[in-house]
Amino acid sequence: MDEIIWIHIIDGSGANIFSYENYIKGTSEVNLTLLSHFIYALRAVAKNMEVDEIKEVDIDKNKFFLIKEKLTNFLFIIKTKPKAKTEIITPILRKIKEKFVEKFTGHFTLPIQDKIQLLKSFKEDVKRIIEGKNPRIDLIDSLSKTKRITRI
Repeated sequence: MDEIIWIHIIDGSGANIFSYENYIKGTSEVNLTLLSHFIYALRAVAKNMEVDEIKEVDIDKNKFFLIKEKLTNFLFIIKTKPKAKTEIITPILRKIKEKFVEKFTGHFTLPIQDKIQLLKSFKEDVKRIIEGKNPRIDLIDSLSKTKRITRI
């Protein structure tokens, strides 16, 4: 999905837990210092958010969608192009939050190496969610495209 520019998950202290860049031809790399200050400002917006409420913020030529997770108080942020449709981005943001909670619940005390592996698999999950792919549908799709050999 070309409308999504990046996704970040921020913990309660403002530390970046997860980031996903959707590299699109013609975009430039993110200035991490500016991003840090910007995310700090978005955290201020999120302080007054209700659980599972999604805020949409238009800044300059971009839209930002935010949702806060109730158990961890993590902030999930998606930056999109200005013409991104709320009804498309909102379910994606919710799915990413739900997948994160599903994947990491009960695993916050794992050794760092195991957490890194979980983050790698979560990144693949995020990619599938953004592309609108369901692993079960992908499997069925690939099986249906495979040529069938009939033995006589």
